[in-house]
Amino acid sequence: MHAEARTGTMSLKFQKTDRMILVTVYEDDVYFSMQNVPGISFGTSYRLPKSEVPAGSYLDVEPRDPGGMRRLIDAVVSVRRGDERQASGRSVFAGAVDLMATPYADESLCREFGDKVKAVPFTAAVDEQGRLYEFVIELRALATRLGDARTAWSALGVPTNTRRPTSSQPAGDVPGLLRALEN
Repeated sequence: MHAEARTGTMSLKFQKTDRMILVTVYEDDVYFSMQNVPGISFGTSYRLPKSEVPAGSYLDVEPRDPGGMRRLIDAVVSVRRGDERQASGRSVFAGAVDLMATPYADESLCREFGDKVKAVPFTAAVDEQGRLYEFVIELRALATRLGDARTAWSALGVPTNTRRPTSSQPAGDVPGLLRALEN
C-alpha cells in the first residue's frame, strides 16, 4: 500500500474453494484478476472505477486502511495480551470482536446466530515494531463449517510499485461478474 499515491495491491485467498483474487487500487480505478475461478483465465485483468465498487466488496480496498484494518480494530469488544514471544519481539493478543462491525459482516449470520455474532473470538499478532500483521476471527466458534477469517499483512516496509496496472479487460458485465463472485 502507498497511501500518498492512493495505490495498493492486496490478495485475498478463500481457503474453502482455493480461489484467489488479486486487487490493485490505482488512484480512482480498481483492477482485479482471479485464480481458480471456473471459466476465468488468471491472466485476465478487469477494471472498475472505484465509484462502482460496492461498499463492503472484496474490491473495496482503501490504501489508507489496507485489509479493513481500522474496521477490524474498531470492532474489538474485549482484548487481552497473550504470551509474549520474547525471542522475536512479537506480541499476541486475543479477545472478542463484534462481527457486524467488521468487513466480514453478514446479515444472514446475524439471523442464524443472534447476539453470538457480537462477541466472536479473535487472535491478533503485532511485530517487533508494533505493527499489526495478522488478525484471525474464529468464525468456527459460531459453526465449525465457517472456519476462520484470516487477514494478514506481509512485506511491511517494502517499497511499493506505484505504476498503473495494464488492463486486458474483456467486454462484458464486470459489476455483474463481481456480484456473482462475491455471492
